[in-house]
Amino acid sequence: MNADAAGPLHLLAPAESHLAEAWARAAARLGEDHPDALAAALVYAAALDGLDRWAESAALYRRVLACQERSAGRESQAVAATLGRLACACWQMGDLAEAEALYRRALAVTETSVRGPAHAETALAANNLGALLQAQGRTREALPLLKRALRDLRRQLGDAHPHTQAARENLQEARKFGL
Repeated sequence: MNADAAGPLHLLAPAESHLAEAWARAAARLGEDHPDALAAALVYAAALDGLDRWAESAALYRRVLACQERSAGRESQAVAATLGRLACACWQMGDLAEAEALYRRALAVTETSVRGPAHAETALAANNLGALLQAQGRTREALPLLKRALRDLRRQLGDAHPHTQAARENLQEARKFGL
């Protein structure tokens, strides 16, 4: 699954209010669309993810996404990354249809506008979509995405990289349901 490790819970809980304050100060001082304010918002949203406060993080990801689309355009690398984070939050909240649509859009952006079809970021987007489809029992749709993700991550990052290992595990899980 696509969940960025935000850190141990015992460290996140006390830091959460400081991160919220840092984001609020940055947005007030620089404006909500400023890259530093957006970065602070993303750090705060990741902390909320780590605290399993998915609805709050999803709302914040939506705000960041709207700002990124206004400032960088709908096809930017930043937009693709935020789409993936928002998709993960939606998946965690059980909104699988929205998660799928967001993962598909993130994949399309990385493939065509940002990095290209064989880049590691594109492979991660394919892996995330494949994992979601597999979790829904849609193995036939998941397998090509998971195979592609593993192939491209091996090329880009090597076999020992954690992203490659996660892709390998996702593909192995899908193959258990073999087609």
